Amino acid sequence: MYKESSPTGPGDTVTLDPSGSAWWYTDEAAACDLNFPAGTWVATYWVKAMSSEDNGRKVYTYLQVFDSGGDRIFSRYRTEEIMDASNIEKIEEKDLSFGSVYVPEGGKIAVKVCWVSTAKGSLEIHYNSISNPSCFTSPPDSPSCPVPELSTFDPLFDWLARACGIRWA
Repeated sequence: MYKESSPTGPGDTVTLDPSGSAWWYTDEAAACDLNFPAGTWVATYWVKAMSSEDNGRKVYTYLQVFDSGGDRIFSRYRTEEIMDASNIEKIEEKDLSFGSVYVPEGGKIAVKVCWVSTAKGSLEIHYNSISNPSCFTSPPDSPSCPVPELSTFDPLFDWLARACGIRWA
C-alpha cells in the first residue's frame, strides 16, 4: 500500500502550538479484517519550526489503529529532531517498524503528529503541495486497505483514503 498526495498547488498547512497534535485518518472504515505483515511503515511530510530556538526539539509520528467504537487498539511512535528551525524540512520517518498490525472490520488507521510541549514556538506541517509532497507507505505484501492521504484536512488529519480494495479519492 502506497499513497502519495497529488500536489496541484500551494498545498496545505496546519499549525501546532507546543504540545499540539493533528491527525490524518481513514474517511471510511475497513470493510473487512486486515492483517498487515511485520515491517516498516514510512511517513513523509514537511515541517517548519517557527522559533529558531527549537533546533533539536522532537516531532512525534504515531501509527495508530482504532476499532469500530473509536477505541485505540494499537499505537506506536517514532521521533525526529528538528535540524534546521525556521526553515521547511522534510520529515521522512522510515523507522516505523513494528510487528504485525491488525485492523478489525469497522476499524481505521490513523497517523498522528505531535509537537513537544517544551517547544518555544509553533510548528507548521506542510503537505499536499508541489514543493512538499507527502506520502505514507505500509510494509511490502500489505493487504489492500485504508491509506493515509494528506490531501484533505479535517479537524483531525484525513490522511487515510479508502477501505479494503484501494479506491483513491
